[in-house]
Amino acid sequence: MAGRALVLAGPSENPGTIPVLTVCQALLDPSRFTGEAVIVVGQLGGTGEGTWLSQTCSKDVVINDRVYPAVLCTSVSSVDRPRLPAGFKWDKQSLRKALAEVKKTTRLQAHADWDAFYGRLEFVGDGRGVGHLNAAQAQLIWPKHGYRKLK
Repeated sequence: MAGRALVLAGPSENPGTIPVLTVCQALLDPSRFTGEAVIVVGQLGGTGEGTWLSQTCSKDVVINDRVYPAVLCTSVSSVDRPRLPAGFKWDKQSLRKALAEVKKTTRLQAHADWDAFYGRLEFVGDGRGVGHLNAAQAQLIWPKHGYRKLK
């Protein structure tokens, strides 16, 4: 069961399933997924100062009464990177469903891609932020080979 993906859901009763979330789903309920292994689908953008997954959400991302952009920092240097689970395989059907949700609200920008990242979701939640200009309140710590380009 290790490495199976469960689309658009939180932690499952089935051990070994990995939630597949959109950026909005991951950010709108920070306490539910922080510290958990998840797969997040969104628009990958970046500059020379880092990369991030984003999505246009129907609700504001509000943490401690402050509104933040719907972005997850993905270019984090960490010695504590997770490993892909043994036998991990991307669940293409779950990824397609999550990407369809993202595309309902988000127009792909120039020089951006649709991507999915596997990793451990971590929320800062204290107003300091992470990533470029400290704009993100969450980061996805991901292993080597922990991402996949989508169409």
